[in-house]
Amino acid sequence: MTDATARPAKRRRKPITGIIDPNRVRKGLFALSSACVGACVVISILAIWDYVGNQAAFKSLASCAVLVAGGGLFEILNRTFGKSVEDRPNPFKPNQPA
Repeated sequence: MTDATARPAKRRRKPITGIIDPNRVRKGLFALSSACVGACVVISILAIWDYVGNQAAFKSLASCAVLVAGGGLFEILNRTFGKSVEDRPNPFKPNQPA
């Protein structure tokens, strides 16, 4: 490779892994958020048609907000206290410090 075609090395960020796999956490939080939104929509429609009281609709919306906020906080804590891939011990090198 000549100097004219050489590309400067890009500085790569370390991929971060959480204590629990971030992809699993993200999928679980998406499923939880989707279920909350679906339940809130159903309860809100029932409240509009007076099958359920208005208090139930407001409580379901508040519960949905609390669950989503708690899930977001869990995602942040999972990534904060997780290790980067380079910092994890290699199982094939037994003398490597943990």
